[in-house]
Amino acid sequence: MKMYYLIYGLILFSLFSCKKKETTVEEPTPQTTTGGPVTPTSYDGFFQSNAGAAWSGSTCTIGSFYNVNVYLMSSPSPSVSFFLAVNSGTMLLNATKLKYAVVRYYDTTLVLNLSSQKNFQLQSNGSFPSFTYNNVDSFPKFHFNFNNLVNDTLSKSSNYTIPLSGLIYGNEIKCVLFDGTNSLTKTIPIGTAQVAYTPTELAVFPSGSNITLSVEQKKYNIQTIGGKTFRFENNTLSYFPVHVNP
Repeated sequence: MKMYYLIYGLILFSLFSCKKKETTVEEPTPQTTTGGPVTPTSYDGFFQSNAGAAWSGSTCTIGSFYNVNVYLMSSPSPSVSFFLAVNSGTMLLNATKLKYAVVRYYDTTLVLNLSSQKNFQLQSNGSFPSFTYNNVDSFPKFHFNFNNLVNDTLSKSSNYTIPLSGLIYGNEIKCVLFDGTNSLTKTIPIGTAQVAYTPTELAVFPSGSNITLSVEQKKYNIQTIGGKTFRFENNTLSYFPVHVNP
């Protein structure tokens, strides 16, 4: 049953990442990168490296899966905008070529290991500067026993509360309840003690159904490269089955 929820969660995560919806190229010269203390309000690109968290008893291991989504914007944006996303050339991650389709670059090999480094190379078609940047930041961790603190049932007649105290390794936390048709998303700053879904919100889920909760810790690394501002994200996800009571 746990494997079912992991596979189900991966499919849903892929859908959420992009809903409403070989010519040899010379390797570019690495560009100087600078990170500043002030967090920008908009970005020219979002590099989202994602890792799955697997539980054995009360212990969490990072790396049950890895995937990546890269979005490059035709003009700066505070968040991913499908209307601004552009194909800006060939994108490599750890020397593996990413595929571009519709609005994003992503991996089709399913064998990438991002545990130690995320080495991005853009061989630009001219709309962006070509660059190489190696993100060696670690993925955020879940603390010991977190999985046992998450309630595996909810009642639609009362608040469903997710304890988040002790999750301190990133910038923000994204919680999503979903069933394949409906989804409820809440994003809160790191350090928030808990997040709650109200009965009004929970009404979208049928009583007696089984849904999934995803808890995603997001950690940002902001870099300015060739005059462009990019947000390199390390995101760790864990999925939990939840039964819906009346």
